Amino acid sequence: MKHPDDESVIICNPTPPTPIDFYYDNAAIATFTPSCSCEFIQFDMIITPDSIETWNDEFVGAGTITIVGDKILLIHPTNGFAGYDITFPKGRIDKGESLQAAAIRETFEETGVLVSLYGEYVDVERTLGKCRYYFARPQSGQFSDMCWESQAVSLVPINRLHEVITSHNDLPILERILNEKENNEIF
Repeated sequence: MKHPDDESVIICNPTPPTPIDFYYDNAAIATFTPSCSCEFIQFDMIITPDSIETWNDEFVGAGTITIVGDKILLIHPTNGFAGYDITFPKGRIDKGESLQAAAIRETFEETGVLVSLYGEYVDVERTLGKCRYYFARPQSGQFSDMCWESQAVSLVPINRLHEVITSHNDLPILERILNEKENNEIF
């Protein structure tokens, strides 16, 4: 993998990909790495958000809860960056960037997939400030096109998220997803 400064990025503990069949198995976690051939996954063209939010100093980050069928798209940060083995796509907001634009950009950079947003989901207090998460659907792209920040992406069945989400920052999101799934409020 290459860093934007054209330096090689060494992955100390590579995340192994799963067999392609796992993508079609609703109970399996499907993991893709940059070397995976996943051209068989086709998404529609990208749809941009209907509205633009203004910059808000209260928020430092934005991300997505990207739903692919009955699974949620998660990333494996390269070399466990920031202590994460696996997490939701997210990142810092660039100066002057809307929360929505940051969520779309960060998800694309970290997964190789452009998404369309279809609603705010939750605001989470993190170490350096708030992060807003949006519901998203994949529109175009390839998981194999993830940038150097991710060493792999996984599609995790909603009922198996508790097996992989371990960061204290992500537990409030996990709890809400599981509660809403149990109560048939969403998903």
